[in-house]
Amino acid sequence: MAALVTVTRAEVEDFLSAEAELLDAWRLDEWLDLFLADGTYEIPTPDAGDIPPTAAQFFIADDAELLRARVKRLQSRHAHAEQPRSVTHRMIGRARVTAVPGELVLVRAPFIVHRVPDGPVDPYIGWYDHLLGSTEVGLRFRRRRSVLAMDRLRPGSRLSFIL
Repeated sequence: MAALVTVTRAEVEDFLSAEAELLDAWRLDEWLDLFLADGTYEIPTPDAGDIPPTAAQFFIADDAELLRARVKRLQSRHAHAEQPRSVTHRMIGRARVTAVPGELVLVRAPFIVHRVPDGPVDPYIGWYDHLLGSTEVGLRFRRRRSVLAMDRLRPGSRLSFIL
């Protein structure tokens, strides 16, 4: 039988707050360190539901290699949609933590990310649906999933940043 990990909601909320600070400060290399070696980054389309990225359309379905490439591109001049870089402001609320078999915890937490490109503010609302592993150095993402609670984006807005 697989062990269940005991992680408190306060530990998870501290982890999510620290992650939000890294992303808002554009410290993407440090943010990458928050992933397990096999970690993924996903943003499903609104109609994907609980279907995995191999069987449904996703806006983003990065494995570890694609995620490293995404960060490298965002830090370069080749990320034209992020030149100049967008300013973001993240608000994360009431995390729910559930232990799952395999030494992981499922975390669900609502979010609002305000993205300020070189024009109007774009609000992105939804919830995080993460799988976290507990390591010697703290919590790490096995799956980082951002689920949008919007059926469409404002014209001209885009997902060119880390949601």
